[in-house]
Amino acid sequence: MKYRVFPAGTIGVLVAVAAACAMPQREFVSLCRDGSLSEVSLALQSGDVSAIQPAGGVTPLMAAASARGNAASTEKIRCLVDAGSDVAAVD
Repeated sequence: MKYRVFPAGTIGVLVAVAAACAMPQREFVSLCRDGSLSEVSLALQSGDVSAIQPAGGVTPLMAAASARGNAASTEKIRCLVDAGSDVAAVD
């Protein structure tokens, strides 16, 4: 089995790039309102966002519940509840 050796600074660069790609919570709340179930699920799986943390007084669950049209999805709401969203949170 061959192993690749990376220069010492490579890990630091990779960590910095990953941090720069993290989704802001406000953007995630908007995604919960306007995005698809798969987009919300992927964002939660990344670990960069919180299903609980509000942005501007609105939780991700509140945003998902206010979705209209094609973005409205009971599955998306279930995904957020399963990820720990507080169903009793108030604005």
